[in-house]
Amino acid sequence: YFTDEQLWSVAKYVRGLSPEEPPEVREVVRAYRVEGALPASPDDSAWAAAEPHYIPLVGQIVVKPRWFTPTVDGVWVQALHDGERLAMLVRWHDPSRSPDASWDEWLARMRQTVMDADGAHDGTHGPDMLVVQLPTATGDDELPYFLGGSTRRPAHAWRWTSDADRAVEGTTTGLDRFVARSGGAELASVSRFANGEWRVQLTRPLAPADSSAAPSIPIGRTIPIA
Repeated sequence: YFTDEQLWSVAKYVRGLSPEEPPEVREVVRAYRVEGALPASPDDSAWAAAEPHYIPLVGQIVVKPRWFTPTVDGVWVQALHDGERLAMLVRWHDPSRSPDASWDEWLARMRQTVMDADGAHDGTHGPDMLVVQLPTATGDDELPYFLGGSTRRPAHAWRWTSDADRAVEGTTTGLDRFVARSGGAELASVSRFANGEWRVQLTRPLAPADSSAAPSIPIGRTIPIA
C-alpha cells in the first residue's frame, strides 16, 4: 500500500510534467512555404520553421464497438510546403509502441474495468494507426462523414500503421472500409517512436499525377481535414 504522502508525491510529479496552461486549440493548420528542401524526417531541424497546432481528440463513441477510455487525447500538427509537395508532421504521446507484448498484462487488467456496453473488448494489442482524411474533390461544398466517409460520399484518406510502418492512400467509405490506391501511389512516410511519443511525417505532391485517383491540394485555399 502507498501512504498518503507517497500518493501526493506521485500526483505532484505527474502535474509537474504538464504545462502551466493547456495548449490553445487551433481549428486551422497552416502549411508554411519554405525555400529549399522539405524536411527529410521527423527529426529534421527544418520543422522549427512550422508552428505546431494542437488538435484535441476524443474516444470513438459513435460506431460499435465504442471506446470510452482512449489513451491518446490530442495531437500536434505541423505542415510545410515548397510549392510542389506538402509535408505534414503529426506528434502524439503514447505509452507503448504498439503492438507490444509487455503491455498485455495492462490490457488484460483494463478489459476488466472499462465499460463493456457493446460486449467484451478485444484483448488483442493491435498496432497504432494515424488517418488523415480529406474530401475526394477540392472545393466540394458538402464534406464527407468525419468517421471515414460513407458509401454515398466517400473520403480520401492517408493511413499509416505502426506494424507495417508505412502509409498508404486510398478511398474510405466507413471506418472499416478502406480501398488502397492501386499503382502510382505518391504518399511517403517516415516515423519515429521515442520517450513515449510518436512522430509521423507524411509527404505527398500537392498535385497528384492522377487527379481522378487523389485530390489536389491548391496553395492558398482552405482544405478541410479530419
